Amino acid sequence: MNKIHVLALTMLLYPSSFLCQDEWKFKKEKYEIRAFTRPHPDYNIHEYKVETKLSTSIADIISVMMEESSYLKIFKDLKDIKFYNKSDNHLELFLVNKAPFPTRYRDGYFISEFSYDPIKKTARIDITCPSTKYHNKKYIEITRCQGFWEFYQKEENIVNLTHQFVADPGGFLPGFILNIFLVNNPINTVRDLKIILKKGNYQKKEFKFLTNK
Repeated sequence: MNKIHVLALTMLLYPSSFLCQDEWKFKKEKYEIRAFTRPHPDYNIHEYKVETKLSTSIADIISVMMEESSYLKIFKDLKDIKFYNKSDNHLELFLVNKAPFPTRYRDGYFISEFSYDPIKKTARIDITCPSTKYHNKKYIEITRCQGFWEFYQKEENIVNLTHQFVADPGGFLPGFILNIFLVNNPINTVRDLKIILKKGNYQKKEFKFLTNK
């Protein structure tokens, strides 16, 4: 079987993996944060990615993202948030997200799994959002998402940050309209994360998963 036939057979067996390989399209750069989007075969909204450098350490970033109060500072559309089942390398949280009138607010239960590769000096937070008993019927529930945060300790005090995410907001929200403004919120989120880290307005902690060999 030649290479062309092998490629054709693979595309038939695993079509979504090839559809997901669309190249990232650069959208904008602001606050030294670069933003990209690309279509996703399983969602009517585009997937986004933001990249930047932070003058900090991975442990300090995780410290911020393990504080409940930090989320209201860096995710400005949040109406409410509550942590559940928090441990050294695992976090579950329920949130309510604001939406402009007449759109209904969204709520969702997000699970974050933390891991660390000491060889690559890279920490990762993988995110999913299953349906939950905490859903309030006056809101629309977010039940499909996938994404991650990734932090590479390039130098002693320099971290390369990559955040990639896609979600189904539910309800009737035309994807083409959402895609127009898609990267604004993640850019502002990373900007505010930078501000918190620079000001030191968080409790520094140590995490066992960051020392696992």
